[in-house]
Amino acid sequence: MTLSHIDNADFRVDGRAVVYRLYDIAYEINLDRAQELLALSLPARVRPARGEAQALQIANPPLSVLLDENEVQLGGANYRTALSARLFDFGVCSLELQVFAPPGTHWNQFSALGGELEKADAVRARFDAALDVLRGRISAATARPGLAPVSEEYVVFRVTRLTDMTGGGVKADVLTDDHLVPLLLNERRPLSPRARQE
Repeated sequence: MTLSHIDNADFRVDGRAVVYRLYDIAYEINLDRAQELLALSLPARVRPARGEAQALQIANPPLSVLLDENEVQLGGANYRTALSARLFDFGVCSLELQVFAPPGTHWNQFSALGGELEKADAVRARFDAALDVLRGRISAATARPGLAPVSEEYVVFRVTRLTDMTGGGVKADVLTDDHLVPLLLNERRPLSPRARQE
């Protein structure tokens, strides 16, 4: 399939991009104490909660809290977002920014979202500010606090619905490597078969 075929495919997407950043912020976090501290500083509707991980069994489940809901501008379009944190007792903080594509977003616009997130200063600034505030709020619950110089980041794309121009459902197998390369690599030029496979 060529790029011109992709442009004319007119797939529509309901979905979102989820940006994760993991930070080592302390030797240990007392999650019960962190929960108390966050409950005092956040609105009642966003009370922190403990829960079991869906895919992994963790002896001491992390503490999850919604930090804020705002809009962010990416590539000239506004996207609704939700920023949350997950704290682990072994001193790790995972920040998660969900960026919701408007229902019926064209595939090409959705596939460009990853590249826009990668270069968006507003997204980096939002993570940095949220981490600073969160570390301040839970400092009394941390042992040997400190921010490691290295962090991890990755993006997950979730497609909940794929439709054609008429709104009819389309199976996910219509998406080929040619569709996924721009989404995952932010590469708009055609790639060789070997490069696509890698």
